[in-house]
Amino acid sequence: MGSLIDATFVGAEGKPRRIEGPAVELLSLSGEVSLEENGVEPAGVSGVVGDPTGAIWAGRFVRGLNPVCITIEAVLEELLAAPEEDWRRPF
Repeated sequence: MGSLIDATFVGAEGKPRRIEGPAVELLSLSGEVSLEENGVEPAGVSGVVGDPTGAIWAGRFVRGLNPVCITIEAVLEELLAAPEEDWRRPF
């Protein structure tokens, strides 16, 4: 998927943590973009990274503090809510 120069995220303890590179490898990403009633577009991305020593770290990335090393490949997909009656229908 790609790599970061450094990674900064908030983990389970709720405090920002910086993982220094170079080449912090992205292992997985998950996130969301949503529209709120006031027009603000909140976005958030969580992920798992591997540091140069091979240690694995996870958390919610802090906006603006995760510079891309060379490239990152990511897919954005629109999810539409289905009517509630569709939730109960068998596959």
